[in-house]
Amino acid sequence: MGDTPIWQPLNQLAYLTSIVDEGVDAAQDLLDTLNQSPRWSLDRHTLQRINEIWSVTVEDLEVFATQGLRWATETGGTNPDVTKYCALVRQEQALVAQLLAAADAADPIEDLLEMSDLEAGIAAAAQDLANPPP
Repeated sequence: MGDTPIWQPLNQLAYLTSIVDEGVDAAQDLLDTLNQSPRWSLDRHTLQRINEIWSVTVEDLEVFATQGLRWATETGGTNPDVTKYCALVRQEQALVAQLLAAADAADPIEDLLEMSDLEAGIAAAAQDLANPPP
């Protein structure tokens, strides 16, 4: 972000909670998509964009977390809505970390296209041996 955050008053708690709640849903949806995507089904550009966009989200969530700490201090840690907000921020942070790791671990389709048929066959067989069907 780089800019000094504009700290929000407590009356913005419901609004920011809804934003974080939507972020949790979006992160979970993308993580599910990445985890269900077959190997070599995503292109390098898509994986790079996921990394770019969600890396910014990591930075934004640090500000959201600090906002939660400020509210918790302001309310003496007794406001259950602030506690819920802080828990949602932590949940989104964990999901974002997981989806960034999944995107980093994904094999882009370009890697497959650069392989010979023999190399691709060996790679697919190795993956099948490492991850047998249930």
